[in-house]
Amino acid sequence: MKLHQKMIYMVVIGLLWLGGAVTSVSAESLSFNVKPVYPENQLDKDVTYFHLQTTPNMEQTLTIEVTNVGSEPLTIEGLLYTATTNSLGVIEYGESLTEIDETVPMKLTDVATLPQAEMTIAPETTEAFPIHIQMPEKSFGGILLGGITIQEKDDEKDEDKSKEKTSTGAVIKNKFNYRYALMLEGTEPHPEPEVKLTNVTASLDHERNAFISELQNPNALLLHSLSVKSEVRKKGESSILYQDEIQDGQLAPNSTLNFPVFLKGNKFEPGTYNVKCYVSAEGQQWELEQDVTINEETAKKVNQKSVDIPEKDYTMWYVASGIVVAIVIIIIVYKMLHHRKKKK
Repeated sequence: MKLHQKMIYMVVIGLLWLGGAVTSVSAESLSFNVKPVYPENQLDKDVTYFHLQTTPNMEQTLTIEVTNVGSEPLTIEGLLYTATTNSLGVIEYGESLTEIDETVPMKLTDVATLPQAEMTIAPETTEAFPIHIQMPEKSFGGILLGGITIQEKDDEKDEDKSKEKTSTGAVIKNKFNYRYALMLEGTEPHPEPEVKLTNVTASLDHERNAFISELQNPNALLLHSLSVKSEVRKKGESSILYQDEIQDGQLAPNSTLNFPVFLKGNKFEPGTYNVKCYVSAEGQQWELEQDVTINEETAKKVNQKSVDIPEKDYTMWYVASGIVVAIVIIIIVYKMLHHRKKKK
């Protein structure tokens, strides 16, 4: 089964194909709605995200109209994020567990700020939520990609009411938000597509054993139609031990896709392995490979933390021990009775 089929629930986290408005709705009724106001330098008028042509030193204020449709005052907050790519090849425009890549020439928060990050809106009233853009003096080629999240701010008094506990004790916060992508185009030409395999590790992904290939897009270019197929072999051998793939993904500019090949319940065994990655995007193909050596200490450490590997079942040992103890007791009792009978 393909990776994206096994973990399809994570796709909902990404949701955006270049950031159309995303609404995450809780069980509560919708309390506000939003409407972006697209400026003159919007490159594509038919999309539902900000796609702006920038120039050096450009200063601009974007606006999103926020309407409180409820009967009570509402406080909303805005958040800015630099786009990253998750392990399924889905771009994340909001909060993410994926770290921002070291190749990012500048973060979205380096050029975008929120003059009024929090705003209280009266019932049945619309307010303009501003996003200020200040481009650097130096021009750049390619794109800077990120996301704007607008959500209801937690009320400390009602915070506990907005939480639910799952059967495992995990806490889920009920809130909804709107998310828009923000793509800023530089004045220099776009760089050529490039993908690098920077590292391979034997580690955990969602607490499951996996060979993780770090596939890096080092340029300020959004890669569409991304497909990845990864194969793991023992070094020097031809048979494939493990493999996985994704198709129709994306790779955000200057981001790394940590692509896992799961061991499907097996333990890591010490040794040297060869990992090959076949990557295609933007009509180009890359065949990348790297060896990874697993020592006994690493294998033991990772295996102990994996939820894929069941703990040892001592049931039969306990049963066998119980039977032995019972037999010993029977023998002792028999000998005692036999000895007493002989005395009589």
